[in-house]
Amino acid sequence: MPRLISKPAPQPTGHSHDDKNTPPHPQWRYNIQVVTPMFGGGVEARVLDPSQLIRGTSIRGHLRFWWRATRGAKFDNLASLREREAAIWGDTDTPSRVQLQVRLLNSDEPKPVLKYIKNQKGRRTPDWAEPFKANTDAARYIAFPFIGKSDQEDSLPDEFLPFAEFQLALSFSPPVQPGSEENSLRNEVEAALWAWVNFGGLGARTRRGFGSLSCAVFSPQSPEIPQWLEEKLNSYGILLGQERPWPTLKDFFYSARGADNCTAWLNAVHPLKLFRQGEFVKSGKGNKHRRKSSADMVGRDGSNHSLWPEANAIRTILKKARYYRESSPNNAFPRAAFGLPIITQFKQNNDDISGTELYPIVNDEPRGRMASPLITKSLNMCPPSGGGSEQGYPFIVRLSTALPSGLGLRKTEEKNPEVIDAPLDKRAIVNPDFTQYPDSPMDSASGGSAIEAFLSFITGKKILKKLQSSDHG
Repeated sequence: MPRLISKPAPQPTGHSHDDKNTPPHPQWRYNIQVVTPMFGGGVEARVLDPSQLIRGTSIRGHLRFWWRATRGAKFDNLASLREREAAIWGDTDTPSRVQLQVRLLNSDEPKPVLKYIKNQKGRRTPDWAEPFKANTDAARYIAFPFIGKSDQEDSLPDEFLPFAEFQLALSFSPPVQPGSEENSLRNEVEAALWAWVNFGGLGARTRRGFGSLSCAVFSPQSPEIPQWLEEKLNSYGILLGQERPWPTLKDFFYSARGADNCTAWLNAVHPLKLFRQGEFVKSGKGNKHRRKSSADMVGRDGSNHSLWPEANAIRTILKKARYYRESSPNNAFPRAAFGLPIITQFKQNNDDISGTELYPIVNDEPRGRMASPLITKSLNMCPPSGGGSEQGYPFIVRLSTALPSGLGLRKTEEKNPEVIDAPLDKRAIVNPDFTQYPDSPMDSASGGSAIEAFLSFITGKKILKKLQSSDHG
């Protein structure tokens, strides 16, 4: 595969003054590289801002999130968390003690994720840019929001940033003197920096590995990932698996098969794509471990029919089930656990079913989205000699997050989408009954959780290995 991280063209150095807390005398400076394609990051969603490719305000938001996910796990209620968070990061009444400044050092030129080329029949076919061309199966699964529409010439694909390097400068205001206070604050801020660099990113869809980062101070310096992780969890005092009203770190999975960063990243994404879309499609050419009988299909041959229950559930709710899987449970949407909303289009639409959107409901209020509890990415290795490295490891982080209290379903192919009245509570996402029907994708997870079934899938097939950490639960 051609190198993604080409030698970047020198760029004029400059300061990003978009963060109102700019440090006059920075105490710490970190050189950070963006090592997988970055989309967005500007004021407008999914759009690169040529005047500020790397924004200080965005970084501040990421650091607050990762502080909560790491050091925030020590607090057992939201009030105590917010009190400490405000003391460090500020709130509406208290200015932040952490001041930051961003300086872009260099970057590659942005380029479109793909170009549409007309073939001999006049149809527009995609020509993918690197690194997506090398593993289009996984790339198309995660890059779909950025590709535009092939049948609309005015629907242009989004541009991405292949590589960038920037310097992040931090200090405290008022300044802290060397000693216990500085050590305490620095440990808390660096815990957030460590988690953000290794598990987060910049721009859009960071939980699917876009905009991943590398920093010689925080990235692992050798292939000994388990030892590195254990040491960092101890030094930053991070608890794992704490159930809180906010996301916290829970589990880590990795492969010791290193590769260039983009290959490692797509190797982490591909198992999720396979599990959600391919592994459990009943096909004579597909999954050899699943029965090929389609005796429980009503209305048509089931040889190419998904074993996931969501499509059947929508047909049943809409009362347009001309064909369905007889054994499939009703009101079953287990893949909602991977993130919401979920848009469903019926390609073989003999039932004339409208497209639908499944969305989260929290405390009886509809929400726009629910972020995935799984982060799929490349964990970059930065050797002690300094500088970036193309060596990465497929890595999956599981966050401890709360499920929405319910689900809503609405039609999408109308000017005023019709909300469909259906009894969709938490049992529509996680339910032991989901393990019982023939060839259920969740038969390896006794509780009926699609997340648990996926983690059993990747460890059972030895795609990734769970990292065991002691004394962090």
